[in-house]
Amino acid sequence: MLPDTPLTRGVVIGGIFIVSAIAPASFLYTSLVLMKGQIFLPTLLLHLFHAIIPILSNIIHTWLVLEVLFWCFFLTTRSRLQQERSHMVPMSKKARLELFENCVDAIEKIEPWITGWYYDADTIENPKFEDIKKDNLAEWLAGSLWNDYLEPVTQNPEYAAELDGYLQQTEKMFNVKFPEGRNPQIRCIRMSLDPIEAVHRPLFVYVSLYIITYIFNTLFLKTAWGFRRYGTDSPSVLWGGFLEYPHIIMEGIQAVFRNTHDLSTPHPKSPQYKHKSLVYWYRTPSVAATNKTPLLFIHGLGAGPVCYTEFIHRLASLDRPIFVLELPYVSMHMVEYAPGIDETVQEVVGMLQNHGYERAVVVSHSYGTAIASWLMKKVPERVAGSVLIDPICFLMHYHNLCFNFLVRIPRRAVEYAMRYFAGRELYTCYFLKRRFQWVDTIFFVHPETAEDGTTHEPAILDPSSPLKNAVVFLSELDIVSNSPLVGKYLTGRGVDARLMTGLDHAGFMFNWEWRERILRQVERVASNVDDEGVAEYQ
Repeated sequence: MLPDTPLTRGVVIGGIFIVSAIAPASFLYTSLVLMKGQIFLPTLLLHLFHAIIPILSNIIHTWLVLEVLFWCFFLTTRSRLQQERSHMVPMSKKARLELFENCVDAIEKIEPWITGWYYDADTIENPKFEDIKKDNLAEWLAGSLWNDYLEPVTQNPEYAAELDGYLQQTEKMFNVKFPEGRNPQIRCIRMSLDPIEAVHRPLFVYVSLYIITYIFNTLFLKTAWGFRRYGTDSPSVLWGGFLEYPHIIMEGIQAVFRNTHDLSTPHPKSPQYKHKSLVYWYRTPSVAATNKTPLLFIHGLGAGPVCYTEFIHRLASLDRPIFVLELPYVSMHMVEYAPGIDETVQEVVGMLQNHGYERAVVVSHSYGTAIASWLMKKVPERVAGSVLIDPICFLMHYHNLCFNFLVRIPRRAVEYAMRYFAGRELYTCYFLKRRFQWVDTIFFVHPETAEDGTTHEPAILDPSSPLKNAVVFLSELDIVSNSPLVGKYLTGRGVDARLMTGLDHAGFMFNWEWRERILRQVERVASNVDDEGVAEYQ
């Protein structure tokens, strides 16, 4: 059944008109040709072409003016966002110590770990280990543990003593000695303190994305697959900047013509939660699958759920309740506001409750695994299981994510695409450098310990871990993270981690075989919970 919206109504009526007009138009044209004895089509097309040229010229000139205005908007917005400091919440001394100990415990060799966080000012290449001095290391520790530059940290006597303790502990644990002083030739990567290096992209790109997203939402999510949109109706949450007011107009037009509002009535057995910052899609399964454990899909950086069209379609074919989150602040929607960790977790819990579920199996990709990590750390009881694809939440104290995504000079086509379309987009770059909180995102895995305090051989995952019913898929040639290192870390602690041979970041979306394997594991993980006995409120 087609939804009664202006778009579908216009498409249907237009199609009917075109099809119905073919025969009369053909009869009229053929009759004129026979009566006059000449072919009119070339002359008709020529006159039509001359009539269209002025219209096209006006449209192009108007668009060029809009592009100039948008260029000015980009420059002023980038300058304004550049002035903001990171929104990272300061840590307590206890939290800093715990983070430091967890990080160093997960470091195999200090040389590749520490050199990765620095680059030569001229070559943008990682320096040699012996080129790094004590104050260079102190810079990274100050930025990571205090989210500040070295000078303000050392000016506080208490902080200075604490920082010196971390330096001494590092040297002692790894049996190294850093030279005194600072090497001015090398630069330290401090994501939340470094400049926002966004690259302009034309208004045409954002408008095209809006149109593509609208078509995807209407034709695929709503019409073909039976999803409905829920959550906040605040226009600035879903689309911002130049697109905020056009989006308000489009939403108003749709609201006039649709019979029911997009925002659904909550589950009758659960309390209603009023969303403030979450927009999501929900698909009700068949009656036979109503009591099955729901799936929660969280996308990565890029253009939103539209990038995962085929994968979402396959998830929906599993016939389970399924939620699809929209993260506009990392989807080129020109949105500045991004909810914090606590707010995001609260919104997701409220989403589940509104539909009558206690927990869900989280299926996430790339940045989406950061939100999965928040859920596993803050509300593990809500995570029935996990399937993490190309995760970024493990070993974040290694340089790979920051260096590869934000610093490295691209050489391959996929690196150029990643750098331009994701890493250098203004609003995505702003989020990563001013709002993203890695210290709350990094997920440490702990194996079960024996009575004497030692770990089992082979390692057994701690039974209380949220990863006990989980599968991690790692792309072997991932250009964002060090998949072999992450895989070794996870399997060494009893986690089911699988290396997708020959694939690059997000390569599973173009590889039928691995996509099928992932879907089978999604169903297996969810079935494990079904067998336990259940997700829905009784």
